Amino acid sequence: MGRKDQAHDTRPRYKGICPACGGDLYICKSIAQEIGLAPFLGHGTCPKCGKFLHLAFNEERQEFDCETWEEYMKKAKGGFGDNGN
Repeated sequence: MGRKDQAHDTRPRYKGICPACGGDLYICKSIAQEIGLAPFLGHGTCPKCGKFLHLAFNEERQEFDCETWEEYMKKAKGGFGDNGN
C-alpha cells in the first residue's frame, strides 16, 4: 500500500520536549490516555535522537511531560513519592 493510500491521522497532537536532545515532539494520546484511564502510562521513542521516553499527559497544560525511560524507572523503583531515594 502506498503512502497516498493510507488514511490521514486526524487525532490532535500535543507538544512535548525530549529531555535528551531538547527537540520538540508532537504526540497523540494513547487510547488509555484518550479515555482518561491512564494519562501517565505513555511511552515512545524520540524521532530525533532515538531515546526511549516515558510520556505523561498533563491535563492542565494540555501537553506531554516527557522523561527518559531510565529516569522514570529510577522513580518507579523508588516508589514515585520519595524522589527515588
